[in-house]
Amino acid sequence: MNVEILAKHWAEKKYPVNSGSTHAEIETAESHFSAIFPEDFKNYLLTLNGIEEDVDDENQIYFWPLIKILEQSQAECNDCDIEFEYVVFADYLISVWSYAFKISNNSLEGIYQISRNAEPNFICNTFSEFIELYLQKSDLAFIV
Repeated sequence: MNVEILAKHWAEKKYPVNSGSTHAEIETAESHFSAIFPEDFKNYLLTLNGIEEDVDDENQIYFWPLIKILEQSQAECNDCDIEFEYVVFADYLISVWSYAFKISNNSLEGIYQISRNAEPNFICNTFSEFIELYLQKSDLAFIV
């Protein structure tokens, strides 16, 4: 994934982005989830680390910073079992549905659309592919 393309898109839209995460913060998150993050996702976190809180993009998607990914996983695990299997990194319309990696064999594999009222829906294999679909406004990234 070319993080610069996503950064340019967000800059053109004037979305305020967070400062990049540190390697130590990413290692802490990997330890928390007992899973190694894919390199493309790490690069994204190191560079952009999501859109600032309470700012959605033109599609009503909020890309979470790493701190929210950690906080929400702890808070929502008390409410439903699905967060034990997934690492959520973005949501649509204040969590009508979320975008997440599936945790498998101590790594993050595949991007899914998840919600409390439906089975997880596979979108694509990698974070880079997801960002390409997002930037193209592909129906695959916005299906329910």
